[in-house]
Amino acid sequence: MRSTRTTTRSTSTTTRSTRTTKRSSTATTTINNCIGLPDISENSDNNKLKRIPIHKRKHRCGKNVNSDECQHWHSTIIQRALKKHSVTRKTANLTLIDDLFGQYWVGLVTVGTPGQPFYVLPDIGSADFWIPGPACGNLCGGTHVFNPNASSTYVPWDKDFFLSYINGASVNGTFANDTVDIGGISISHQPFAIVNSAIGVAGVEFDGILGMAYPAAAEGGENPVIYAMYLAGKLKLPIFTFWFQPVPTGSDTGELILGSYDTTKFVGCVTYVPGNIQRHWQFIADSISLSVGSNTTTIATSFSAALDSGTSLAFIGPVAYVNNILEMLEAVFDPTMGLYAIDCHTKPLSTFPNITLTISGVPFLLTAPMYTLVFGNSSSYTCYILIQGLDVPDEDTDIWIFGTFFMNRFYNIYDMQKNRIGLARSSLYSVIQTEPIPLSAIQ
Repeated sequence: MRSTRTTTRSTSTTTRSTRTTKRSSTATTTINNCIGLPDISENSDNNKLKRIPIHKRKHRCGKNVNSDECQHWHSTIIQRALKKHSVTRKTANLTLIDDLFGQYWVGLVTVGTPGQPFYVLPDIGSADFWIPGPACGNLCGGTHVFNPNASSTYVPWDKDFFLSYINGASVNGTFANDTVDIGGISISHQPFAIVNSAIGVAGVEFDGILGMAYPAAAEGGENPVIYAMYLAGKLKLPIFTFWFQPVPTGSDTGELILGSYDTTKFVGCVTYVPGNIQRHWQFIADSISLSVGSNTTTIATSFSAALDSGTSLAFIGPVAYVNNILEMLEAVFDPTMGLYAIDCHTKPLSTFPNITLTISGVPFLLTAPMYTLVFGNSSSYTCYILIQGLDVPDEDTDIWIFGTFFMNRFYNIYDMQKNRIGLARSSLYSVIQTEPIPLSAIQ
């Protein structure tokens, strides 16, 4: 989830154009980078990975799916490590959560001594780690509250904390220091925020947000938790990776590895793109296009883009560009769900355009079933596209934000040491939804 703090960003050139071309019948040669992965040969035995079983949880909004509680974190969002510690790779696994409009993940983190448990959202769009304090009550959502008096390692920090997000939500509180543990990796004297009041967070299932962006994005000037673990020699490499099942099944699995990666979770080569600012996980994309058969329509070229695990969509793009996409898909807005729907009754999803994001010369393709969710039953269902238009300013241009429904088709590598993002086709890339999601499952 992207915060709204003002930043200084590098200038990039954006070509605002839409053009239609014909694909050559000759197969396109892609540029795959099979070198450059950090060396983990000395501990490549996957049995050395510490794995934690995960389970599926649901965010229940009740029958009123348009309530403020749901809309703030769903519909509005839509409109929105290098010293060796040991040879064992430490791993933290995050729970994949299936919420009303898509997916977000929650992982178990403990704070204090003894550790107090919190299920937090790992957010690569922000850098601060916050959890609810006793004063926040129901306004902070979740089910756990931090009790400073119950921790022997708690140290107060006389510094105010405030953070707002592009969906209109905000949190307010104070900074503190304590021991933070993620999957057995512990860091002492870690700054974090205790939230005393919040707007637009009531009703969410997670207890807080674990920011995973660069230190420059931190509101208090602190090192984010994972980066602090790297500096303290807790991680082999300043890297974290995501992998997760792309379709809600009732037994979803997901994985976060800190300081390493798992070669069994992707196929082919990793494509890297350098970050163009060391603040958020942002880069310059080559292009985004739609294609049906041999016809390709290029929507935009050379634009600012970012990956964001706090956005439950395939992507958010500038309104003018996304309107072109919606028109091509003949999509109609459904205010009851806050999403655009397409007619998948008179024509199958397979006939709708593929959407391709090209990065470092390599195409990352989503077929229609990969950017849609189908709700209802076998006789009465609606196909919703997980694409929305929102102008998110990025200095002199608007940024594209690619969320969970793009990320879950690819293995994600975030390399703070070399300031780059790596993507490879997920081992579950081709898994698609085969049955509609019953409306009762989202109530």
